[in-house]
Amino acid sequence: VLDIDQNGENDFEESERMSDSDIKYSLIKNGTTTTELLTATGTNPNRVLDSGIIKKGETNTYSLRLWIKEEAENDSIMNKIFAAKLRIEAEQKTEETNNIKVASTYTSTSCITGEESTCVQTSCYENKTSGSCPAGTIIKYAVNDSEEKYFHVLHDDGETMTLQQRENTVYNTAWYSSSYHNSTGPTTILPALESATAGWTNVNDQTYTMGTTNFNNTNAYTGCDNNLNCTTNTYTLGQRTAKARMITMQEAFSLGCTTTQKSCPKFMNNYLYDSTSYGGTVVDDTTANSASHNYGYWTMSANSSSTNYAWCVRFSGIVYFYNTADTSYGARAVVVVSK
Repeated sequence: VLDIDQNGENDFEESERMSDSDIKYSLIKNGTTTTELLTATGTNPNRVLDSGIIKKGETNTYSLRLWIKEEAENDSIMNKIFAAKLRIEAEQKTEETNNIKVASTYTSTSCITGEESTCVQTSCYENKTSGSCPAGTIIKYAVNDSEEKYFHVLHDDGETMTLQQRENTVYNTAWYSSSYHNSTGPTTILPALESATAGWTNVNDQTYTMGTTNFNNTNAYTGCDNNLNCTTNTYTLGQRTAKARMITMQEAFSLGCTTTQKSCPKFMNNYLYDSTSYGGTVVDDTTANSASHNYGYWTMSANSSSTNYAWCVRFSGIVYFYNTADTSYGARAVVVVSK
């Protein structure tokens, strides 16, 4: 609430105060002008110049002018003063939790998608202790004012949670558009993912530099060889700030993924893919839910054993490497949200 306090201090305590009805004001808020009379003293709401909610990430800019109205009589303004001060009353509210519409405990049999009637709801996100929401917890989250998406918890870091979207966010896109050049980094798929999630206003910005940024207490080397040794910076990608990124191989390892069949948790597999033995639950058709749309998804990591390849998570629940120009895979948004 922005208002004018009539008890504002002044150096003219013995002077007679001018009536509000003789004062006009012009308030410019974010470039829009409103001109009104003050008209009243005390707690009358006409002294409130503006009120409302400023959402996370928003900024309001104000410009205020006061003057004597043209109709004011001389005897009502001569030898009188107007003294006041602006008062701002604010209350900070945490809105992030409100964006979590449903949180459910994942199981590979009774709560696969988060939409089954058998899902058991959890309020683990209300506990701001690290690890309070186990990996795999299904979160239905309002990414903005009009869209709700399903995510799985990758790791709970206390004040924040890192989530991965349940489905591919971006489909059928190369890691890099040419073979033999994984040294450039995922410069085809990553910008496509960033563009697709740019309107997700309710998730935190992530600023990171691959090769230097620590993800979930793991190193951030960008290259992993055929033996899954992730000790090489295969590419150098400049610092990025975006709403979403892709999972790192280090995060996949921390969840148990290897090249052994079905080693990744089932929630990381493609629940849409038609092989139920790999974690799928429905048969994809070849149109709207084409299997190629959710066949697998890229990670941030290149294969340091060869310039041809980058690592991905396949529908069968393993991590494996494919040609950087392969368009069979997509990307799943990894986002950070505040509890």
